[in-house]
Amino acid sequence: MTRLDEIKNVRLQKIENLEKAGMSAYSLSSKRDYTLKQVIDNFNSLKNNFSVVGRIMAIRGQGAILFVALNDGTGSYPSSCFKERCFGRRKLSLLWTI
Repeated sequence: MTRLDEIKNVRLQKIENLEKAGMSAYSLSSKRDYTLKQVIDNFNSLKNNFSVVGRIMAIRGQGAILFVALNDGTGSYPSSCFKERCFGRRKLSLLWTI
């Protein structure tokens, strides 16, 4: 098996894991209040709770906290959150399989 075949098989397995969990790998819609560039440029004036979307480029767990690097094409943003508050227990267990 070539390296490209291995990469393809891993990606197909990740899609299958998401579908088994009742989630779509290619969501048709999502809620976004601001782009990451808007968050970076206007952080001090934003309301307390808002939604952003983006691709998780890096993730690292440290106890009950996750450190996540997001990128949405307009910018990159490092963030941290409590594991279960950000993702919920079900999604958190799925996170490590994708």
